[in-house]
Amino acid sequence: MKINFLEISQTKRAVFCAVFVAFGVLLPFVTAHAYGPPTPGVPSAGQIFLPMHLPVLLCGLLLGPLYGLACGVLSPVLSSLTTGMPVPYPMLPIMIVELAIYGAASGLLHKKFKLPLPISLPLTLVLGRVGYGLAWLVLLGLNSAGITQTNRVAPTVFAAIATGAPGVAIQLVLIPLLLNAVELSRKGVRAGGGVLSGSGDLVLSGSALNGSGEPVGENTRMTKDGDEISDSEIVK
Repeated sequence: MKINFLEISQTKRAVFCAVFVAFGVLLPFVTAHAYGPPTPGVPSAGQIFLPMHLPVLLCGLLLGPLYGLACGVLSPVLSSLTTGMPVPYPMLPIMIVELAIYGAASGLLHKKFKLPLPISLPLTLVLGRVGYGLAWLVLLGLNSAGITQTNRVAPTVFAAIATGAPGVAIQLVLIPLLLNAVELSRKGVRAGGGVLSGSGDLVLSGSALNGSGEPVGENTRMTKDGDEISDSEIVK
């Protein structure tokens, strides 16, 4: 499955990125944080279903690695500031590392290395979990002498991976479905006679109707204000 980045302006990309960040804060809140602090020894819904991961991965795949990186950093930071979760230390920096990798790698592996989604998505999830483990090791796996204590970190990381397995399964199933829906929607716009350009204008191919319901010619651009521009006037 080939995913194309949304063909929109940088301003609109920033707006969409902000929407993904908002979902990155909202989804964990409605699935876990709104019900109070987790019970000690009992995994929370957030740890099981990993709701913050979904918008970050989608942001990277649809908007590119830079916006995915921004979404991966801002989502846990804003969530911590507004809901208190993740806690500032040690989970916030650990989640920033993991989610930043998710956002950047999801877009980078597809755009730079041209990997298909069935390969790039699992690889992105593996890279993010590696970053998660390394962040744990750096923050909590060093004693006062600077000697790594892997016996302290490894069980925590493996437990987090096992606990989050349902969330990973949801990501592997739901993300391709959502991206496929986006692609079908975009093809539907094209099949209906046009494609949105980066400026927000509608470039029409074949017969189509203008804002007054009148037909326009082939390869005609319809601006957002409803004005027609002929093929010769379209600036490449």
